[in-house]
Amino acid sequence: MFEFTKTTFDHIDDDLIAQHLASGMPRYSNTLYLLGGGFIRRWTDDEAAARTQLQADRTDPNLSWAIAFDHMTVWAVDVAFAPNSKSAEQLRAECDEALDAMFERWVSAEEGAR
Repeated sequence: MFEFTKTTFDHIDDDLIAQHLASGMPRYSNTLYLLGGGFIRRWTDDEAAARTQLQADRTDPNLSWAIAFDHMTVWAVDVAFAPNSKSAEQLRAECDEALDAMFERWVSAEEGAR
């Protein structure tokens, strides 16, 4: 079985950053996930603008949750949750499950290519 190490994740982060740079997209994204499904994504190269947008998203009546993300560090700048919506723990579990599934697909594709 394939084993992930800190070095593995460093290479994945490096690949994600390289792909983002190649895309020409701005550094930061703000994604507002809406109650009932769907999302609105905005882009900026200004961290202060990303933080300001997240503060505005916190007050949106359709907020399920929102995130400001730095694509050069592959890290969340900040996250906001609506009252009575999914908790950070629920979202973390869902994200972990999605990442596990993604990595399994990658491993299967690599093994299938051999």
